[in-house]
Amino acid sequence: MILKPEEPEKEKEVGGLGICHFVVDEKSGKHWWQEDDFENPYKTMEKMTVTFDTGAGVCALPKRSAENHQVQKDKHAGGFYKAANGQRVEDEGKCSLSVVTEDGNMRSLNFRVADVTKALAAGSKVLEAGNRGVLDTGSRGSYIENKKTGRCVPLRIENGVFVCDVWIFPSKTRANIKS
Repeated sequence: MILKPEEPEKEKEVGGLGICHFVVDEKSGKHWWQEDDFENPYKTMEKMTVTFDTGAGVCALPKRSAENHQVQKDKHAGGFYKAANGQRVEDEGKCSLSVVTEDGNMRSLNFRVADVTKALAAGSKVLEAGNRGVLDTGSRGSYIENKKTGRCVPLRIENGVFVCDVWIFPSKTRANIKS
C-alpha cells in the first residue's frame, strides 16, 4: 500500500474590505469589533457623515436618518428654524444617537430632527458641550477635541466643508454612552 500525503486544505481566499460591526456587552460594558454575520441585521451599524457647521444654530438630523430611532417630542418640537437658503424648517423633536467615531471612540450625539439634507453639527453647540474645534490645514489637521479627556475626532474637508464620519448603533442595540 502506498500512502500519499494528504493535500493541504485550500485556504479561503478573502479579498477587499472585511465587514464588521461594533459589539457592546451590556452587562460588562466591554466592547469590540466583530466580523458581521448577515443573518442578524441588528448587528450592523449605519455610517453617517456629519458636517461641522459653524454657521448652524442647532445640530440637525435628516428625518430619514431618524426613522429607526426614538424621536422625543419636547418643548422645541413644532418650532421653526431658518435654513441658509431662507426656507423655514420645522423642528420635529430630539434624537440622541449612540455612535462610534472614526478614531474608535464611543459618543452620544444629540440632534434636532428636521427636513434637512445632511446631518449638521452646529459649531457653537459642539463647543458648548465641552469641546474645542480646531480648523487647520497644517500637519495635525482639523479636529474636535474633548477638553476633559483630550480625545479628538478628526475632521476632513469634503466639497469645501469640514466633515467626519460616525457609525450609528441600531436603535434596538443602543449603547448607554456618555459623551
